[in-house]
Amino acid sequence: MIMLYLGLEIDHYKQLIVCNPGMIRTLEAKMDGVVKQNNVGLFKKRAGLSLYAMGEESNADPKDVLDAAFQLAATVAEFRDELYGYNLLLSSMADARPANVEARFAGAFLEILEGEGLWVHNRETDFFKQHAHFEPGDSYARIVESRKVEPSYNVISYVPRVRKRAIKRLAQLLLIWFTKTKRYPALAFVAGPFDCALEEIVSASLLSVLGKERAALVQVVGKGNSAMSSVSPLVESLKAVREGFLKRVPQYLETHERRIWKSYESFLLTLLGGKPVSGDRSEEDFFIVYHLYLTAYFRLMAEHRLPGIMLFRKPERLASSVAERLKTVCDDLSRRFRIAIVLVSTRRQAPAVFRGYARVRINIKPFGLQETRLCFTALYPGVAVPRKVVETVQRLSRGRYGALLHLIYYLRLNRKIVQDGTRFAWAPRKELAVKIPVRQRTATVVIIRSLKEEARTVLFVGYSLGGFFFHGELLDFFTVIGLTPKKVEEQIAYLRSMELFFGNERPRFSALLRGVLRRLSAQKVKYLEDQMRAYVREHLPQFLPSRAARCFRFLASLEAADVVVDHLVPVINHYLDARLLPQAEFFLTPERYLRPAELPEERRLRLHYILFACRLRFHLLKGDVAGADKLAAGSTLPTESLVPQPYFARLYLELGRYHLCREETAKALPFLKKAVQYFQELSMPAPTGESFLELGCGFLAKGNLKEALEYFSFAGKLVQDIQAPFIHARSLWFESVALYLRGNYSRILSNCDEAALLAGSHGFRETELLFGVLKARVLFDLGYYERASLLLRESLALARLYGFRRAETTLFAWIARCASYQGQTGYALQLLRGLDETDETLFIRGELHFLAGEFKKAEKVFTKALHRRPASSPLFPEYNSWGGGFSLVEGRCLDLNAHGTPVIRLCRAFRAVLQCRAGNLDEGIAELHLLTTTEKFSEADPHVFLFYYLYYMVLKTLEKKKTSLQEVGHGLTILNQSLKHLQERSTVIDEPRDRIQYIGQNYWNKLILEEAKLNKLV
Repeated sequence: MIMLYLGLEIDHYKQLIVCNPGMIRTLEAKMDGVVKQNNVGLFKKRAGLSLYAMGEESNADPKDVLDAAFQLAATVAEFRDELYGYNLLLSSMADARPANVEARFAGAFLEILEGEGLWVHNRETDFFKQHAHFEPGDSYARIVESRKVEPSYNVISYVPRVRKRAIKRLAQLLLIWFTKTKRYPALAFVAGPFDCALEEIVSASLLSVLGKERAALVQVVGKGNSAMSSVSPLVESLKAVREGFLKRVPQYLETHERRIWKSYESFLLTLLGGKPVSGDRSEEDFFIVYHLYLTAYFRLMAEHRLPGIMLFRKPERLASSVAERLKTVCDDLSRRFRIAIVLVSTRRQAPAVFRGYARVRINIKPFGLQETRLCFTALYPGVAVPRKVVETVQRLSRGRYGALLHLIYYLRLNRKIVQDGTRFAWAPRKELAVKIPVRQRTATVVIIRSLKEEARTVLFVGYSLGGFFFHGELLDFFTVIGLTPKKVEEQIAYLRSMELFFGNERPRFSALLRGVLRRLSAQKVKYLEDQMRAYVREHLPQFLPSRAARCFRFLASLEAADVVVDHLVPVINHYLDARLLPQAEFFLTPERYLRPAELPEERRLRLHYILFACRLRFHLLKGDVAGADKLAAGSTLPTESLVPQPYFARLYLELGRYHLCREETAKALPFLKKAVQYFQELSMPAPTGESFLELGCGFLAKGNLKEALEYFSFAGKLVQDIQAPFIHARSLWFESVALYLRGNYSRILSNCDEAALLAGSHGFRETELLFGVLKARVLFDLGYYERASLLLRESLALARLYGFRRAETTLFAWIARCASYQGQTGYALQLLRGLDETDETLFIRGELHFLAGEFKKAEKVFTKALHRRPASSPLFPEYNSWGGGFSLVEGRCLDLNAHGTPVIRLCRAFRAVLQCRAGNLDEGIAELHLLTTTEKFSEADPHVFLFYYLYYMVLKTLEKKKTSLQEVGHGLTILNQSLKHLQERSTVIDEPRDRIQYIGQNYWNKLILEEAKLNKLV
């Protein structure tokens, strides 16, 4: 028996261990890691000389031996500058006595004088010559590098040879499609049982029809990382062509399409980079880009005179919203292009969304008897397998490729299939009798046991992390444990050929495989799991945004669930910020990704308060006040802690938001102040900014605009320079609301432009829409009715593009209001007729009739509005109910709603004027007196001067009729009050041009000024 050995000699070792012991310990630790990963045994060690047993020469793979030797050489080379010299030698010996082996190597190292390197004796080079390049010497040759030999594996690429009939049928169908000129989507539904090579059949059919170059253009949509987003299958399909066609997309777009593509370029690069996007309409944003991408792709295919071909693997896994949008895109593009859709599925029915298309169903059956025989001969050329064996393998595997392959490998491992030169043969029954296992798992276990240590390591890590890591990350981890990417890639290719490694999709028997591997090497498994746990913990911040659920499950499986609790809040808040409520709800049920009962008591308590705070925010974002009430009613506040805790601060913040929603500002403000204090002490900038923002909302609700603006400014400045765009955009929104209530229109206009750009660049589409509405309201107040109407139409387009259906009523109503002030009465009425009746739409209709001189109609509409049941509109901190343009702005200030909403008070004022016109003087004047004198109005009310003006006009009319009512003498006093409030509001406007526009061009302000001039008040 001849054994292979590797010897390492380090010169002047005894001096080094005294002078630099730390370096020697580090070097030896690294070498131990390489040895463990390569299934190499330490044969003997003494000062300066290490001997490793590489295995029997008859069973050893020269390539594996060289790989292990080169890894050890590379490890030593890292310390070249700190060593006096070293050499490695590969040699084979029949004498396995340690003393003789040591003497042989000691003598050999004395003969090697040429320098550092990896050596082998000239007469032993034959064993390595196919796998290495040498530099010959007198007695010893230096091994310069390993020779690259392409691996030859039995892969599933043999399927085209085996399943010719199914491939031919699909190819014929595709050819028929390609000759048609009609522009409707043609659809083929390729269905069959699991593991019957469905995707390989389709790929082979496309290749046979299109050729290699054009087949590479087919859009293949498979399974993506759904934890990242619902569009991840489509994102993955773009990643596959990132370096190819994706860069050329603008060449196939028209000028206006290129502009849109460029504006979404950063968004697309973020998605392709595997990073999460922060927007609240990321799905809609993606489909804007994807629509342009498919347009370019279909134009490219049209150049080749082919339809655009889209291949969907497992289409049933597409989210319903994604499938619906995808069909809409295909329907739209089919008006210009020919589209061919191929669905590959193990389901009996195509997804419902695609059933409207004219389609052809192609059923793929499991591997039959003849195909099973072809699998034997394809894998092992020349083998003649008895018919009975073929029948047994086909029956036990049920025609599934993976099971069939494992049974064939099982027979090979049990030497029923033997090699005879370049051909294979079936072993006679007398020589070896093997019983074919009834269960595939038995064959799988035998195959796993036959693997080398290196392959088993790759397999175990792959099954532990393969469903969690992307391919590049998996290679990075293997580097940490001492396996080079090249070696790992080779092992992965080998394991895939054996249907053992499935990349990011672990098969159903993964638990079995991990169990088998654990039992084979318990000590090695413990080492690997320790390394995986440490690696995931170290890189957790970069993994969490894109695959939080997998991270948490993985850590829980490695008994590191306590780490999950510390990272739960940012994950849940990421989904809540992006309005991805279903994804957030998943994390609000901890049983789905960890075992809470196994947590230490302190961690369980922390988890309880974290989930309570996040659930409270979840209900408020849904607009579910009843759910928030129920949650809050069953809660108990934590005991005050001397040391502030992040989860306590988060709890106080959410409780403050909840009480704001319940319009309980007295209860909300103490919680919000405590949250600010805790987050500041903890030096957490983003949550501190968020707390400042909500505290500002509390003061805004009370009508304290000065304090509110200060806190909004604090929040904006604090988060402007850190990665917290959502908080920054919200702070600008609420600051603009407070500025509007104060009347500083100039600052709002600059704020809106800056904030809309910020919100749009980060995908916060609802916030972007809010700024559009607010800016339109400012333009309306300044008398720019046409510009306001144009901006509202743009906002309407944005609302429809991103599906903000609740916003459309508000936008249409305000477009109608702009039209009524431009004298377009008919157009305004036409817009209002199609809207639901709300307080705001009724007011705008009544105002329209009032301005048109249709006073009876106006009074009827105002009366109807006032007799409606008051609409309940809680003050949600983050949820926009879109109850109207007034509720979005004035509704944020509870102080304005003390005597009814601004809309209701406007209806009261206009109806009072109409009552006086109709002769009901006492009631009308009493109402106006109540609105202007008796009821305490808020300083934040932007409509006070209008109430005074309407009151004055009634009194002026009475004076003309020379009535003896007592109120007549107060007319000029009331007008003076109206002018005073108007002037106070206008003085806050920074820009003189805006101030002049506000006083001189706003419809009502202009009337007030003219009346004041007439009465010589100005």
